[in-house]
Amino acid sequence: SSTNNTSTQSGAASTANPSMNSQSFTTAVKKFGTHSIAFPSRAASSNSSVDFAPSGFPTFKDTSNLWTLELWVYQTARQSAGVDPDYEDSAIWAVGDTYTSINVGSTGKVRLNQYNSGRNFYYWNSAYTLPLNQWVHMTFVWGSSTIKAWFDGVYQGSVTRITLDTSAPTGCRFGASAGGTARNFEGYMDSIRLTNAERYTGTSNIAVPTKEHYPLGSVANATGSFESNAITADSSTNKMGAVITYQDNAGTNTLNTDIVLKLSADNGSNY
Repeated sequence: SSTNNTSTQSGAASTANPSMNSQSFTTAVKKFGTHSIAFPSRAASSNSSVDFAPSGFPTFKDTSNLWTLELWVYQTARQSAGVDPDYEDSAIWAVGDTYTSINVGSTGKVRLNQYNSGRNFYYWNSAYTLPLNQWVHMTFVWGSSTIKAWFDGVYQGSVTRITLDTSAPTGCRFGASAGGTARNFEGYMDSIRLTNAERYTGTSNIAVPTKEHYPLGSVANATGSFESNAITADSSTNKMGAVITYQDNAGTNTLNTDIVLKLSADNGSNY
């Protein structure tokens, strides 16, 4: 989605579907709902993942574009050690191959690769090891000068963000880099949300979601009542007003019948 709102699930979501080659939907292991995306064991290949780049997709190589990537990851196997076992290129996410990627090494360490005129490697937390065979929620935020990471809601640190090489493509890939000698992620991913905005700021820990990311968990079922936090008025309240906006997800909803907005000046004792 493309929204500057960092505290809610709102925003216009892309309807483009990411193309997949050797990946598939599966019911075997899932975090939410009935399916996840399965990434089977496969050799390094230039066609084992396809660039995801909907129309108007901004580029990652420009530091003026802010991003947030949130996803659940379930790794089932580590790749054999390469030249650098902490880096070995098993990509969770990537733009091209060497341009930038988030990799898991054969030791389970999570490392960032960025490329301008040379390859630059960074750790958010060199002591962290991604566990096998369990769901881990991962959040990455590309700010204008740093890239921050949270794993299962725990802040891991920040690394320097650089302007990528001008040859870097616009789209990105999940579970693989562009190919060559690069290895591919083996396991499952679920509830992926990629937002063209800086959803989380600061260095505090963040809440781990308990349902699917927008749009599935937050919009599809609007049954029931929702109460916002009380707002303290600057002076005694004698006038109140509000604006409600909504979009039909299924069927038809009618204001004042299906959708009713209530205002209270005494914390809900009277509406």
